[in-house]
Amino acid sequence: MARIVGMANLIPGLLQAGPGELATVSVDEQHAIAVEALRDDSFAAGAPVWAGIRPERLKLDVGRGEGLPIGKGVVRTVVSDGVAVTVGVAWAGLELRTHLLAGRGLARTVRTGDSVTLSVRPEDVHLLPRG
Repeated sequence: MARIVGMANLIPGLLQAGPGELATVSVDEQHAIAVEALRDDSFAAGAPVWAGIRPERLKLDVGRGEGLPIGKGVVRTVVSDGVAVTVGVAWAGLELRTHLLAGRGLARTVRTGDSVTLSVRPEDVHLLPRG
């Protein structure tokens, strides 16, 4: 439970079986979020779920392969020199939040209106029941 306290990004989708050790949360026909396959029967394939991603785990990908791409978005707000960033994601109709390290990397250059690729590691996605 402590891992999901403070969860700010909840993305609705349907749980689908995936390759090997992964499952996916299908957001729409073109977008899915990889998650670690569950070792128990707490969710059945096709179940409506929330994919929960803590802000510090959602990455603005710059091509280093630090996670699996989940889609593109447009930066909506940048607060405190890039430390808190809100990204609009048209494919999910959501605004997602992420945190950057002040004064480092993208925090120095990201601006409102920038197009970015979002990524997350499967082990950083938490499933919650929906509906």
